[in-house]
Amino acid sequence: MTEQVLYLLSNQHPPALFFSELAAKLPGGSALEPTVKELEAQHAVLVSSFPAPDPHLDGLDLRIVALVPPAGDVSALEASASLWADWLRQFLATHRCQ
Repeated sequence: MTEQVLYLLSNQHPPALFFSELAAKLPGGSALEPTVKELEAQHAVLVSSFPAPDPHLDGLDLRIVALVPPAGDVSALEASASLWADWLRQFLATHRCQ
């Protein structure tokens, strides 16, 4: 499964996905947690967490898994931040608390 994770991330722009999106794209996504931990230990991916922008989202898994390219962690941090900013912008543009 590690090869599948790396392949999926490398085909994203930026090379990052929310953990839940990554799980949905993989057969047997329930086994993703140990695979991501292994890849993180190998410094092949970086897992980032951001605070929920709304109290109704507390408890949701908003982790982002980003590919760590040969250039290093900074590129992975930028990919995570870019994905988060795009998602947050879309969320805030459409969400209205009741």
